[in-house]
Amino acid sequence: MNAPNLDSGLAAVLDHVREVHGPIGEAITDGKEITAADCALLSGAVGALLDAIDVRTEAPRLKEAA
Repeated sequence: MNAPNLDSGLAAVLDHVREVHGPIGEAITDGKEITAADCALLSGAVGALLDAIDVRTEAPRLKEAA
Protein backbone atom coordinates (compact mmCIF):
# COMPACT_ATOMS: atom_id res chain seq x y z
CA MET A 1 0.00 0.00 0.00
CA ASN A 2 1.35 3.41 -0.94
CA ALA A 3 1.65 6.12 1.68
CA PRO A 4 -0.45 9.18 0.87
CA ASN A 5 1.35 12.21 -0.48
CA LEU A 6 0.32 14.71 2.17
CA ASP A 7 1.64 17.74 0.28
CA SER A 8 -0.42 16.96 -2.83
CA GLY A 9 -3.45 16.22 -0.67
CA LEU A 10 -3.13 19.56 1.10
CA ALA A 11 -2.61 21.32 -2.24
CA ALA A 12 -5.80 19.74 -3.59
CA VAL A 13 -7.78 20.92 -0.58
CA LEU A 14 -6.32 24.43 -0.89
CA ASP A 15 -7.37 24.50 -4.54
CA HIS A 16 -10.88 23.49 -3.51
CA VAL A 17 -11.07 26.26 -0.89
CA ARG A 18 -9.90 28.80 -3.47
CA GLU A 19 -12.48 27.52 -5.97
CA VAL A 20 -15.32 27.81 -3.47
CA HIS A 21 -14.12 31.16 -2.10
CA GLY A 22 -13.75 32.80 -5.52
CA PRO A 23 -17.45 33.46 -6.22
CA ILE A 24 -18.04 34.51 -2.61
CA GLY A 25 -15.17 36.97 -2.72
CA GLU A 26 -16.48 38.39 -5.99
CA ALA A 27 -19.99 38.71 -4.59
CA ILE A 28 -18.68 40.60 -1.56
CA THR A 29 -16.61 42.90 -3.77
CA ASP A 30 -19.53 43.53 -6.14
CA GLY A 31 -22.05 44.01 -3.32
CA LYS A 32 -24.09 40.99 -4.41
CA GLU A 33 -26.02 38.59 -2.21
CA ILE A 34 -24.31 35.57 -0.69
CA THR A 35 -26.58 32.58 -0.23
CA ALA A 36 -26.73 30.08 2.60
CA ALA A 37 -25.57 27.47 0.10
CA ASP A 38 -22.45 29.56 -0.63
CA CYS A 39 -21.71 29.74 3.09
CA ALA A 40 -22.27 26.00 3.50
CA LEU A 41 -19.88 25.23 0.65
CA LEU A 42 -17.23 27.49 2.13
CA SER A 43 -17.73 26.02 5.59
CA GLY A 44 -17.28 22.51 4.23
CA ALA A 45 -14.18 23.53 2.30
CA VAL A 46 -12.63 25.22 5.34
CA GLY A 47 -13.43 22.15 7.46
CA ALA A 48 -11.66 19.96 4.90
CA LEU A 49 -8.72 22.36 4.92
CA LEU A 50 -8.43 22.20 8.69
CA ASP A 51 -8.58 18.41 8.59
CA ALA A 52 -5.87 18.33 5.91
CA ILE A 53 -3.67 20.65 7.97
CA ASP A 54 -4.18 18.47 11.04
CA VAL A 55 -3.10 15.39 9.09
CA ARG A 56 -0.13 17.20 7.55
CA THR A 57 1.11 18.64 10.83
CA GLU A 58 -0.14 15.86 13.11
CA ALA A 59 -1.70 18.59 15.26
CA PRO A 60 -4.08 17.43 17.99
CA ARG A 61 -7.67 18.49 17.50
CA LEU A 62 -9.16 20.66 20.22
CA LYS A 63 -12.04 18.27 20.88
CA GLU A 64 -9.65 15.34 21.31
CA ALA A 65 -7.26 17.31 23.53
CA ALA A 66 -9.98 18.23 26.03
